[in-house]
Amino acid sequence: MKTKFRFQYLAIVILFVLAGYFAISSALFINKSELVKAKITRVAFIEVSDSDSTDWYSLDMQIISSSSPGKKINGYYFETGLTDPEFKAGQTVELYYDTKDPMNSEIKNFWVQWGPPILIGLIFIFYILVMSVLQVVIKKKNKERKIGISE
Repeated sequence: MKTKFRFQYLAIVILFVLAGYFAISSALFINKSELVKAKITRVAFIEVSDSDSTDWYSLDMQIISSSSPGKKINGYYFETGLTDPEFKAGQTVELYYDTKDPMNSEIKNFWVQWGPPILIGLIFIFYILVMSVLQVVIKKKNKERKIGISE
């Protein structure tokens, strides 16, 4: 029984560490990046040999507002599910531009900032709920066994 509890605590610690890691890495990325506006100059479909219903696209962008306007980013890859790409040529987007590694830049959206920590947090909440229900069920069965033994 003690081993199960140790496993639960270990799993909780691991989930906390993962959530913290992803939250901190997202914050550090945003902190070291420059938020710029970029104009999409080209959207290209990329043919992928395996068909897992995910389409890959490549964007070419030109930065229009920053400390280095006119800088180009070619070959920014993103994937879509069964939908059309949300980006069109000529569209202006906000971009977290990493000046040291431009290919590591990310188009600004909610999931860039909060996706991984939210996902780990939801897994953590689900884990806590499942473990709580299991503990209640186990305690109820143990109580029933004790009542059955004493009769």
